[in-house]
Amino acid sequence: MTPEDALFSIAEISIGLAGFSGLVAAFVQHEGQSWRLDQKTRIVLLIVLSFGVIVSALTPYALSGISSSPALIWGVPLVAFSVLCIGLLIFWAVLSRRHGFKLLFPVTSIPILLVA
Repeated sequence: MTPEDALFSIAEISIGLAGFSGLVAAFVQHEGQSWRLDQKTRIVLLIVLSFGVIVSALTPYALSGISSSPALIWGVPLVAFSVLCIGLLIFWAVLSRRHGFKLLFPVTSIPILLVA
């Protein structure tokens, strides 16, 4: 598999994840109930991350027309996506502390935070 095919596959998976998140959110919500703030925030974060992956996977194609430096072509999207992930993680931590959101999987959240 070439790097281009791998990036297109990553973008397609991300599009599927965003669509699946929307479907799950639509089916979980019962008629007459309003969305809780933590549910809205989780869906928005999933969609933002999905579109971040799409942009990060397709950015090397745009950058390859500007420069031939592999460090620029691969480094810029990786650094940008990492900044997005860390920013969203900090945003979620601040928002969850402010509003008292519960972690759905507290045991697995600690290793994820450490890796991030």
